[in-house]
Amino acid sequence: MNKIKLLVVQPFLPFPLSSGGHQAMFNGLCCLKDEVELYLAYKERASESNENNVRKLIDLMEGKIQIFPYKMPDKEILSGGEKKDSKKRNRFGCRVCRKIRRLLGVNPKVVAIQQYCRSWVDEFSHLDEGFADFLNSIIDAKHIDMVQCEMLDTVLLPQKLDSRVKKVFVHHEIGTAVHELEIEKNKWNRKEIVPYLENYRELEVKSLNQFDGLISLSKSDAKKLHDMGVVVPIYDSFAVVDTKPIEDFKCHAGTTLAFVGPDCHFPNVDGVKWFLETCWNNLKATDETYELLIVGRWSNQMQTVLQSQYEGIRFLGFVDDLRRALENTIMIVPIRIGSGIRMKILEAASLGIPFVSTSIGAEGIPVENGCHCFIADTPKSFVDSILRLKDENMRLLLAHRAYELVRNCYSMEALRNNRVNVYRQLLNM
Repeated sequence: MNKIKLLVVQPFLPFPLSSGGHQAMFNGLCCLKDEVELYLAYKERASESNENNVRKLIDLMEGKIQIFPYKMPDKEILSGGEKKDSKKRNRFGCRVCRKIRRLLGVNPKVVAIQQYCRSWVDEFSHLDEGFADFLNSIIDAKHIDMVQCEMLDTVLLPQKLDSRVKKVFVHHEIGTAVHELEIEKNKWNRKEIVPYLENYRELEVKSLNQFDGLISLSKSDAKKLHDMGVVVPIYDSFAVVDTKPIEDFKCHAGTTLAFVGPDCHFPNVDGVKWFLETCWNNLKATDETYELLIVGRWSNQMQTVLQSQYEGIRFLGFVDDLRRALENTIMIVPIRIGSGIRMKILEAASLGIPFVSTSIGAEGIPVENGCHCFIADTPKSFVDSILRLKDENMRLLLAHRAYELVRNCYSMEALRNNRVNVYRQLLNM
């Protein structure tokens, strides 16, 4: 049987692995390199140079991928990736965005949350027809069978892609679900915000229904998409991590906490702030030796603000060796806003790192409270869970169980079989 020719479209080069999104997309490519003829297209600014990272990615993929960067003129890019040329925008998206902007200007109370809403508007603000033409040229030249789009940045593309190819969307995070939680956790006036959210949901569903099929990363997300009104076939899949054998579960320190994730993703900022504002001082009052390591790129301004308010915080920035950075730590996942699955949890489990998470943080991953980790949603229960992990035997027990779960349920081979079966079903092969 001939190999499927698959063109994967991502909003950025998924290497280096600087975020959970990068890692999820990278692992998705790795699992397919031996099963399909694999092509990758992504966008970068004209002034960017990713040549070294492209070469490293090709080497890691053992040369079994062809990569096509699409160069965007810097002068045409606004914040959020928005093109200046309004003629190239998606008409439906613009109509919804105009409604949203009008809504934000109706009431001074609503204007106060505009900093949060601006990023919501930008998610669907334009369709880059130049990028679509670029992809069609690859489709023609390489005789592509299927196009796989990932992340909301690419969700509008199908309407401009060659109608002869099948199109599937990998939904890493449901925008509507995320914004529902933002409204709830920030205690915004639902009466004022819901009209915006309804328009957003309308656009997300309409965009997703343009595809021939969707891949969600958990059964819970598949159900949410169905309940929202998505009518195309939805296939639940998963993400994977490298589950190398662990010779020594190093859980010898009980007072070093770690958080993984950059501040460019708002749920990370919200989660860290919630933890510091509601948990940190109480935790330090029980044992002043507690420290918090934050791994990932955070702005200098955010680092300065948090370190001026709280003691015992160290920012490590992006690290090449996450295993070494997290050694002898306890992972915290105080995420209150999100969809999809948290790669940071899979990563912690695969490295033998015990962790404490909120219910939202652990959503979509079959971990059980008290068996694989501790799950806590209030400041008191979160602090109490961390304190319970001062017991080394408890840390080792949870770490072993979580590692076995991830090794059994999130293997590269299982993901490979899952994705190829989805492609063959959509292509009727």
